Amino acid sequence: MLTLFLPNPPPAVNSEPLRPSSLAMKQITIILLLAGAFPIAKASPTLPSNDTIFIFRKVTEWYYHAIYIEKDKKSETYKRAIDFSFEEWDRRNYRSQKALVEREAPGSFVKRETFDLPQNWLPLYKYKDKYYLYDPSDGQCSRTMIKSREYISWGMEGPGPWPMKSVKKISDTRYTLELLNPFDHLPSVFNHITIHIIDPETKMAIFEYTSQDGFYHFYRLFIPAAHASNFDLIVNYCDKQRQMEFQFEKIDYAKLLDNRGSK
Repeated sequence: MLTLFLPNPPPAVNSEPLRPSSLAMKQITIILLLAGAFPIAKASPTLPSNDTIFIFRKVTEWYYHAIYIEKDKKSETYKRAIDFSFEEWDRRNYRSQKALVEREAPGSFVKRETFDLPQNWLPLYKYKDKYYLYDPSDGQCSRTMIKSREYISWGMEGPGPWPMKSVKKISDTRYTLELLNPFDHLPSVFNHITIHIIDPETKMAIFEYTSQDGFYHFYRLFIPAAHASNFDLIVNYCDKQRQMEFQFEKIDYAKLLDNRGSK
């Protein structure tokens, strides 16, 4: 059995605590039965070298857990972290979710002009006032693809495609995407994305997500995969079991937008 999650983002910083009714709405899922579905598998990263900068290390008789900074852009761990190739689990889940969307909204995956927007985007995180890529303990959540027929977001269940109603280039540093939510009977998910390019050279961008009913409004910082090598990678590694994800510093998105004069 596979649980298909709608693209539910975390609450915005300083938002009101979710009441039970809101939480229930936020976590509604669609259950999709798949014959022969198999569990998530994530390849283990290469063990860090002796000169690695460790953020955290714990050794027990049951497991070894380390959070460290990978600076070697040629390492297998780094190359895997920025690779957008679909593994078998990704392909299976992508096809299943797309089939479900097409059943609810036939013909919705229409080709759109995406202008000069890069296709593959990786999230950036802040640690000690520097930005890093992140290789999480569990999966590759939050990475994003903008293709001509779909917007793909990675959740706990892998890549999920969403039809795009429109893509507009407002200026050289501002774009908008309107997504189609084919599940009208379900609570709102974010369906409007404004992309603010804050570095014209690398295309580093702030993605501003909003929903039609105003329930969602939050930001994420992304870098195109083609420019990922400008940043080191923080790896959350454990040899035996999944661990809690690393807690990064909050990013001051208002300040970043103000600095580029496009708020």
